Amino acid sequence: MSIRFAGKEFESFDAMAREFPRYAFHGAREAIRRGATTPHEVEVFVYNRGKPWPKPTPKAVASQTIKHRKKAA
Repeated sequence: MSIRFAGKEFESFDAMAREFPRYAFHGAREAIRRGATTPHEVEVFVYNRGKPWPKPTPKAVASQTIKHRKKAA
């Protein structure tokens, strides 16, 4: 399996990690598996992955509660 990262080609993830130790963590490995080929793409992938999910708005919670009450009745 050949890995392309930062304009170079590597035989394995370990070889890539020796050349770029900053990107030798699990999140970078996952980003590279999904097609990231530049350090910027890896950083964006890891950043987006760490964002918390948006909390539901009070209106959305209220409408869900009403739907559940109607089903129960």
